[in-house]
Amino acid sequence: MRYLLILFFCSLSVSAQLKGSITDSNQQPIPFVNIYIENSYVGTTSNEQGDYVLTLSQPGTYTIVFQFLGFKTQTKTIEIKEFPYSLRHYFIRRKN
Repeated sequence: MRYLLILFFCSLSVSAQLKGSITDSNQQPIPFVNIYIENSYVGTTSNEQGDYVLTLSQPGTYTIVFQFLGFKTQTKTIEIKEFPYSLRHYFIRRKN
């Protein structure tokens, strides 16, 4: 049991979070947007309220890609110094 608790607490410290929400230009949430780290397999999808949590392994500089059908694919480079990191109310533009 003691080893199980140690393993549990070690696993909590291994990953960290980038949190945020996606909206359009009218501040309406956009569900099911693909959010991922450029040139990696690390990603997530926003929920029905446009909120997301992306699990990262360590602080650093990341290029985040936001992709959704009918909207322009956008990237944002961020420098994360500590977790949790919040990227609130990021909005994406519709394609013309």
